[in-house]
Amino acid sequence: EVNKHLHTNYIIGVSGSLSSPVRITLPSASVGPGHTLIIKDEDYGTRSEANAITASISGSSDMIEGDHEYYIYGSMGSITVYSDGIDKWFVV
Repeated sequence: EVNKHLHTNYIIGVSGSLSSPVRITLPSASVGPGHTLIIKDEDYGTRSEANAITASISGSSDMIEGDHEYYIYGSMGSITVYSDGIDKWFVV
């Protein structure tokens, strides 16, 4: 399960097909202050907005940059996020 993997791992590489969307659910921001994750699209080519990698929150009170989802698309995109230890993920 990806969610359990995200509690201990720092880098999540996403590969597969550019022609289908991908969803990654982040652990609760309460996982710990400063907990940092990198999500990287490892596929060569350009990922369309319709087939974006979507980073979403695991609880209704958590937020990523003030929203419940964050989208990665384009050519080999990535995000680095860190937690405030309570209920927020911030993109660096």
